[in-house]
Amino acid sequence: MLEARALNLTLDFCLRVGELLLSSGAGAADVTATMKSLSWHFGVRHPDIDVTFTSLSMSYQPSPEDHALIQIRQVKQREIDYEDLTLVDHLVRDVLSDRVDLMEARSTLARIVSSGHSTPRWVITLGWGLMCAGVGLQLGGTSTVVAIAFAAAVCIDRLQLMMSRRRLPFFYQQVAGGAVATILATVAAALGLVDDPSLVVTANIIMLLAGIGFMGALQDALSGFYVTGGARLTEALLATSGIIAGVSGGLTLAKLGVEVGRLDPGAAGFEELSMMALGGAICAGAFAFSSYAPPRIILPIAAIARSRWASRRPSPRPTPAGPGRPGWRRSSSVWSATRSRAGCGCRPWSSWCPRWSRCCPAS
Repeated sequence: MLEARALNLTLDFCLRVGELLLSSGAGAADVTATMKSLSWHFGVRHPDIDVTFTSLSMSYQPSPEDHALIQIRQVKQREIDYEDLTLVDHLVRDVLSDRVDLMEARSTLARIVSSGHSTPRWVITLGWGLMCAGVGLQLGGTSTVVAIAFAAAVCIDRLQLMMSRRRLPFFYQQVAGGAVATILATVAAALGLVDDPSLVVTANIIMLLAGIGFMGALQDALSGFYVTGGARLTEALLATSGIIAGVSGGLTLAKLGVEVGRLDPGAAGFEELSMMALGGAICAGAFAFSSYAPPRIILPIAAIARSRWASRRPSPRPTPAGPGRPGWRRSSSVWSATRSRAGCGCRPWSSWCPRWSRCCPAS
């Protein structure tokens, strides 16, 4: 049986590891399993662990005659941080392999928490800008759209960082980010810099989406942590609502009379597939960098994203009904109408005809 001092230090170490994992984006099931493995390794058998979205608790009762020891820690901040996740994972492996003892592990964990990151914060801001620039390139935007998306992402990140330091709720940070993206896009459209401001808006709100939070909510729900999964889902919905409110408010505040059309990402066409693949690679690599991923993994992530886009091929083009084809009837009114409007030799029934927009009377 552990003495009281060793037991206190063990529970505290397990809770601190779990807090760092949960605040860095790990799932509740992974956090619970890690804490159980560490406690078992240090001689604390079958502790009671409770993990929720905002707090962790751990209790242990050596015997029915003894008082139960209970410790609780609160999760004060949540940010995707793959560097901390990697360092903690290496520390846990060292502990379970008996390469470090409890006191050394506590010192290493304290160093991870207090030392911060080697990458300056303004470099991370540029990384977010590069990610949004990659999205703009992926959507088929011009160099002006890419540049404006980069500048808007930098402004959004610095504004959200300032609001976060003032302890403003995450919902209002999302509102501010969506408003900044929309205002800059409408101003650029009013100045004639971009033809479709929706490209800029879409490229910038990508950095505000709660996709990872939504996937984390599904993971927790499937793992049986329904309270944590529900809380993550609520946060994702609030983040999405904040984006909608910010975009709507930005359009109202701009008052420039600029029409933001509906974005059609497929309009870029497969002839620009190489640029879409390049934009996807830039977006994925920049996101990994901005999330403090280890440098060795950034290039493989970008290569995987590029290969994903490069593997795309046009879908088989449907064979329309016409003379000599199955299912054609000479009395078809549709066939007669389209033949009369195709004097240039185009195929008017096909939206992918390359000459449709230049010479067909129907365009």
